[in-house]
Amino acid sequence: MSAVSMIVHVDKADLAKTLCDNIVESSIACLSETGSSFTLALSGGSIPKLLSNQNMNAAFRRKGKEPSFEGWHVFLADERIVPLDSPDSNYNALCTHSFLTPPSPIVAPKSYPIIDSATNTPSEVAAAYSAAISPVVPSRFDCVVLGMGEDGHTC
Repeated sequence: MSAVSMIVHVDKADLAKTLCDNIVESSIACLSETGSSFTLALSGGSIPKLLSNQNMNAAFRRKGKEPSFEGWHVFLADERIVPLDSPDSNYNALCTHSFLTPPSPIVAPKSYPIIDSATNTPSEVAAAYSAAISPVVPSRFDCVVLGMGEDGHTC
C-alpha cells in the first residue's frame, strides 16, 4: 500500500465512519497481500474515540467481514513521556476509548506502548521504542493515522 489520503470532515460521526472504513480496507488488503500482519500507527488526541469497538466492528461488517484483529500490530505515532495510566498518555486513551478496549475480539491486536519509566530521558525512551518495534516494522507501517487539532496543531 503506498496511497496517501487526507480525510477532512466537519461531522465527527462521518469522520469516524470514513476513518474506520479506510483502516479496515487497508488491513484487508494488506493481510491478503502478506498473509501475516498489518501494522497501524495511531496518533492520540481525539483519534482513539473515533476508533471505538462499535465503529470498527461496523466497518468490518460493511465490508462483509466479521471483526477480526488477528495479525494487527498497533503502534503510537506520538506519545508523551508520562506513566501509561496517566490521563495525558495517548496509549491510555487508546486502551480506554478505542477498539483496544474490552470487550475485545477473540484475537486482540498486539499493541506497543512506550517504556513506562520516569527515569529515562526522551532520547532513551525513543531508542527503546525504536528497538522494540524494529522487528515488527522493518521498513514501513502499512497504515498511519495522524490528526490535526481545531487550532491547527498536528500530531
